[in-house]
Amino acid sequence: MNQVLGDCWLWPEANGVRWWTPSDTGLLPITLPSSISHQIADLRESQQKPLRSSLEPKLYEVISQQLQQYPQGLRLYLSEDLPSEWHRFPFQWLHMEDGNNLQGKLIV
Repeated sequence: MNQVLGDCWLWPEANGVRWWTPSDTGLLPITLPSSISHQIADLRESQQKPLRSSLEPKLYEVISQQLQQYPQGLRLYLSEDLPSEWHRFPFQWLHMEDGNNLQGKLIV
């Protein structure tokens, strides 16, 4: 069985966040995942939040597409230049629409 993991890098650029994978790149017109400062504590208390409603739509699309392309998992690299909230955000504690938990699938 193929155990290839996907890779996605995020870093601040211009007025947004650049995402890059080995096959594509783009600029997200965002600075933080939606309402991130208020959501961090809530998300750490509950693993019942879906990824789709916890992230800005464009960031969700990038991560979701990569997880579909690499069902074994995705390594998400966050630049040190991103605000600290990005590094505290519990991406891997969320779940997809099908209810599958992202722990072990989304490695930040």
